[in-house]
Amino acid sequence: MGVLTGMYNIEFSVLRKDTISATSSDSIVTVGTYEGVIRPIADISQLFSIANIGKEYKLFTDSTADIRANDTITVGATTYGVAGISDFEDLDNATETHLEIRIYET
Repeated sequence: MGVLTGMYNIEFSVLRKDTISATSSDSIVTVGTYEGVIRPIADISQLFSIANIGKEYKLFTDSTADIRANDTITVGATTYGVAGISDFEDLDNATETHLEIRIYET
């Protein structure tokens, strides 16, 4: 187990819009449930990009999680939008990779 995996302390669900072709209507489907850790964004330049000061965070989770930009993440009763995703190497000699997901409270 890597350093970051040991810090995972929340369970979250990933929701995604899915178009039903027969009716041409959008529905929200649950893509999966994963574990991860949420941390405030420390980079000042990122805090002002969406004007959500104090409501932007980074979510770290396993690299196998199915998460895309514009998905919705729920943690209990709190809902977050997904702004962007990048790979993140673990602090333990890169033995594990994770996703670093920029989220904002909606």
